[in-house]
Amino acid sequence: MSNSNARAVPRLGVTVTLSLAFAAILAIALTMGGLALMQMRLMNEKTEELANRYLPSAHQLALINAAINVNRRLDLMHTLEVDDKAMAVLEVDMTQNASNLKRELQEFETLVKTAPEKASLAELQLVIQSNEAVRDKLHLLSRAGTARFEEARTYSNRD
Repeated sequence: MSNSNARAVPRLGVTVTLSLAFAAILAIALTMGGLALMQMRLMNEKTEELANRYLPSAHQLALINAAINVNRRLDLMHTLEVDDKAMAVLEVDMTQNASNLKRELQEFETLVKTAPEKASLAELQLVIQSNEAVRDKLHLLSRAGTARFEEARTYSNRD
C-alpha cells in the first residue's frame, strides 16, 4: 500500500523543488514589499498633513510668543528707564511691536480650524488683553518717576 501512495505523488526533482521554494520566497518578498509600500504611502500622507496642517500654526504661535516676549522686555526696559527721551523711543518700539503682535494674531486666526485650537486662541487673546491692561498701568507708574518706581517694579513682575 505504501508503494501505491508513493507512486501517486510523483517525486519532484531537485531543480523543480528549488524553483518552487524560490517562487514561494519571491511571493512572500513581493507581498511584504507591497504592504511596505502601502504603509509608506500612508506615512507620507500623514507627514504631509502634519507639515501642511500643524506646522504653519505652530510657526505662527512661535511668532506670537516672540512678540509677547518682546513686549515684556520693552515693558521692563520702560519701567527701568529714567530718561523721558529714551522712554519715548521705547514707546514707539512698543507701538510697533503691538501692531506686529496684532498682525501675527490675525494670521493665526486664519489657521485655526478645530475646536481645541479655537479655545486656545480665545484663551491666548484673554491673556494678551490682560497684559495690555497691565502695560497701560505700568506705563503710567513708570512715567510717575522715582516716587512710584517700587510700585512700578512690583507691578511689572505681575505680583
